[in-house]
Amino acid sequence: MTVLECAFCHKIGPLRNSHIIPSFVFRWMKETSGTGHLRNTSNPNMRVQDGLKLPLLCAECEGVFSVWERQFSIKVFHPYRSDQHQVLMFADWHLKFCVSVSWRVLTYLSRTESAQKLRPNHSTNVAQALATWERFLKGEISNPGRFEQHLLPVGGIESTNVPNLPPNINRYLARSAHIDLVTSEAGFCASYAKMGPFLLFGFASPPTEKWKGTRVPVSGGAIRPTNYELPRAVLEYVIASATSSGTAMASMSVAQQQKVDASVTENIEKFKNSELLKAIDADVRMFGTDAALRKS
Repeated sequence: MTVLECAFCHKIGPLRNSHIIPSFVFRWMKETSGTGHLRNTSNPNMRVQDGLKLPLLCAECEGVFSVWERQFSIKVFHPYRSDQHQVLMFADWHLKFCVSVSWRVLTYLSRTESAQKLRPNHSTNVAQALATWERFLKGEISNPGRFEQHLLPVGGIESTNVPNLPPNINRYLARSAHIDLVTSEAGFCASYAKMGPFLLFGFASPPTEKWKGTRVPVSGGAIRPTNYELPRAVLEYVIASATSSGTAMASMSVAQQQKVDASVTENIEKFKNSELLKAIDADVRMFGTDAALRKS
């Protein structure tokens, strides 16, 4: 453990290595990969055991966050990935979970080179969003106000009229974990957390375009099959992220590709029933067998 100031309660003491994206996401990715291995797009030639962690929270605050994580994992995440057509009810813990993830993502990114994207007004809004989310999570205010949370559950794509989709789009939508700071020329600024089939945006500066069906309410509600309406720029951002992910994984060395093939062969029965293979198959159905072939 590292002795520093906890980013949430601000007490000095031992800090845990805190996940930015909750650990249950990476456990699921490993368990359903067919091989039990993970790779990161920042360095696809190296296997990783877990997602991004850093000294951020003390044990007590980790415990607070874990309560909301457990609720979301059990009542929303795993049921949704098993059956995307069911209605999933949630209570006020749902917004707490979403805010806790957005707070972690924005806290981390505001301390990295990602903050260089920010204009002066963005920086002010980020600071206000973090302070508001912290107060909300501590129960000092009843809602996060204009610093809304927008959650988009995504499923597999079978057909589309959207041009130039990358051939790994289903793998990205169904399987990836990704964080980013999203900004626009129009002044929009938000944290972004991709957690398997869930896309979470935490607004630091609200958009001018309409978002429909994605706002996480303060009290209870439900996730159900419905029509979502988002700005085209969001779709373009997701497509660009999927393209970047596919390009990174295609850069894997021949030696590492051989290790992947050997791991699949060793676990062939498990891989045949894996969620990863289902996502690959969805891309093959849309784009043909080339979608599953590596480009040398």
